[in-house]
Amino acid sequence: SGGYLLDPTRFTLDAGDFTRLVETARRERNASAAAKLLEEALDLWTGTALAGVPGEAAEAERSRLERLRLIATQELLRLRLDLGRHAEVLAEVPLVLELNRLEEPLYEIYLLALCRDGRRAEALAVYRAVHDLLGQELGVAPGPRLREIHGRILRAEPERVTPLRPGSAEREGKRLDPRIEKLD
Repeated sequence: SGGYLLDPTRFTLDAGDFTRLVETARRERNASAAAKLLEEALDLWTGTALAGVPGEAAEAERSRLERLRLIATQELLRLRLDLGRHAEVLAEVPLVLELNRLEEPLYEIYLLALCRDGRRAEALAVYRAVHDLLGQELGVAPGPRLREIHGRILRAEPERVTPLRPGSAEREGKRLDPRIEKLD
């Protein structure tokens, strides 16, 4: 009474489309096809999720959706590394890091891209900077994966550190990243 009733069979939500595309990408065995699906999913984003919608519930959902966007971005960047598209990764990661400066998986991707692009000294400088940042901001050292990548860069063997491909961990019954939640 006095309200509206929306029939969900007559429309789709971009969040639902995003979820479907990301899940399909995670099941895809071909890295190039998975990357295209993630690109399509991320292209659905324009601006901030639920922009202008007030309230605690909207803020919680906005935060959840932005986190899922970041995770999908990380998965796409890892796939691009797998595909040898280091230049694209190197162009995009600094922009994403500006908004997520304490996100270790982004630094993992960045270090690998730098090193695989022949910029080993720069990769080591970035590791020192993130080590200092995490220590100052959180009082912690980098996690084991970031330390492993650093060690391999020091030993000049970054090709042996392969970023996890979306879906590969799930197929083995493991999660890609412990912070990843199911989208549905």
